[in-house]
Amino acid sequence: PSKSLLFDQKTILELGCGTGFTSIAASKLGAKYVYATDANPEVLELAKTNLQRNGIYPNSSNNGNDNY
Repeated sequence: PSKSLLFDQKTILELGCGTGFTSIAASKLGAKYVYATDANPEVLELAKTNLQRNGIYPNSSNNGNDNY
């Protein structure tokens, strides 16, 4: 399937990622890097779970920050 040129090989920063839906979409549409952030640690765990369910595995080297 073709990927959107809007995200192709781009770096995306999502502030307040919530469930991670936008980060998932950006990744599936060809973004090279996606940074999803949220101030709420419980929300980040939900986003992490949703990313993994969609075959996207967060970088484990997040330097202790609550970003995925």
